[in-house]
Amino acid sequence: MQIILFLFVFLNSYIYSENPKNYDIDISNQSQSKPLPKGSYLIPFSKELDLLWVFDKLPSENCSIIVDPKEFPWVLCDNRFLTAPYYSRIFISEKPINYMVWLDNGSIFAVSRDELAVVDIKKKKDDLNKEIENIKLKFLGMAKLDGMRIFPGENNSLYILGRDIENGLNKLFVLTYKNGNPSFSFITATKEKINSITGDGDIAFVVIGKKVIKLYRPDGKKEYAAKTIFENPDLQINNIHYTSSAGIFYSSSKGIGYIGDNYWLEFFSAENPEFVMKNDSIFVKLSKNQGVIKINGITAFKKKDAVIKIKQQDVKK
Repeated sequence: MQIILFLFVFLNSYIYSENPKNYDIDISNQSQSKPLPKGSYLIPFSKELDLLWVFDKLPSENCSIIVDPKEFPWVLCDNRFLTAPYYSRIFISEKPINYMVWLDNGSIFAVSRDELAVVDIKKKKDDLNKEIENIKLKFLGMAKLDGMRIFPGENNSLYILGRDIENGLNKLFVLTYKNGNPSFSFITATKEKINSITGDGDIAFVVIGKKVIKLYRPDGKKEYAAKTIFENPDLQINNIHYTSSAGIFYSSSKGIGYIGDNYWLEFFSAENPEFVMKNDSIFVKLSKNQGVIKINGITAFKKKDAVIKIKQQDVKK
């Protein structure tokens, strides 16, 4: 198959793990020898921000990025092929994988034909002499949801979203770990389309259209309350990620931005970017050339938020 050949070529051309310093992008002069695609630009917001290339070009247009707990990127292509460039491994799944999420505790989850499964990529005896290893999916028995999607959260939480076939409502669940064991909890159901979700297992941030809505349980109540915390004045929000150390980040059709308590800023300009957040870094898939970059130092935006808050308090005094 042609895609397999592309994957082997892709492994051999992996640049990020070998000498990433050669692929740094000077954010004060982004027209250097290895520039970003035309129209893509990172605002030089802080000296803490660091931008570098991860992949020149992905093997296929139908590829997505998954980042492991050690912050190394993996690539899922054509819903079947998983490539680990840093580890020089290629996997194939007999069943289609529509979405995949890797939590910080090492658990890997996937959606296959609207069913939730745990992914096993441990090297097996049968795979020792194989160039392409097999992916094993263990289905969890959760009821099917039409168009099921999964989203990573902080504290090893996993958000599950899909449409109930019987009543047509979009249902949202969260998987959290208690004493090392996974536990499912229902959050809410709505007729409105949910674009993306993030959170910490307790509080959730949901994207509906241009709005980011915080779902929380006041005073320890079981039922969730909702509060709109941000609305983009111009564009629909496509994706959202959160960590307590860096804050909330989103993507639109024109770029990636930060949402703070005291300001918001779309700091990276790109056409229809896709991004994954891990710790204090963002991995961005660029739609124009199918390349992937990494932005480090994103806690700078939250630090600025704290400075603004202190200044506002001083003014009130």
